[in-house]
Amino acid sequence: MPQCAVILSGLMPSAGMMAGIAVLIVFILANGFAAATFSEMKFRGRFIHFIGGLVLPVVYPLFVYFILPKLPEPVDETEQYFDKDGQQILTEAQKLTKKLMEKTGVEYVPKIPEKKVDKDLKTAEEKSQADQKNEDEFVIDHKYINSLVRDADGNPLGPYIIELADGRFIEAVRLLDAYPEVFELEISGPDEKLKKIRLPYNKITSCVLKSEWMESENAG
Repeated sequence: MPQCAVILSGLMPSAGMMAGIAVLIVFILANGFAAATFSEMKFRGRFIHFIGGLVLPVVYPLFVYFILPKLPEPVDETEQYFDKDGQQILTEAQKLTKKLMEKTGVEYVPKIPEKKVDKDLKTAEEKSQADQKNEDEFVIDHKYINSLVRDADGNPLGPYIIELADGRFIEAVRLLDAYPEVFELEISGPDEKLKKIRLPYNKITSCVLKSEWMESENAG
């Protein structure tokens, strides 16, 4: 039987050579996985350190384990919004929102606040898009708030439903003074006592009479 060209040329690998190559591959991969595991223990990304372990066996995994500083452990920020029984803790604004939504027959599911994003991390394109969006949207400022305080005959109006930018609603008994950046309003607290609060315009998306809000909700 004719022998293949590999055997004739003397390139047929021996069993020992094959075993050595297999051990070398396992050794290199083990270093990569070790570096990735150590990086995960220090709350860092795994992929880049896996590559480092492949390129620098032994040295890089030891560097990650003994020298690379450990990052702070990630904190689940959502835990603070639930009690020990797993029920979501509602703020006063959320309680008012739930009460108003139940009147219209709509189930209210309070949102958990999202993590704050560092403004410096936004790209120039995102900032440009945000600026353009703000320009296209209806502007709520002190002039608009003042226009809602009284009707055409000078009679005071109220109450109002104010929608916040995070999706919550609050009920204002009266709108008071409007300033360039914020406006004052009067709300009814849990004890039915009236109290004054201030809201910045950039934190709200709408402010309408409660009667109009109820009509629009029922129509929807």
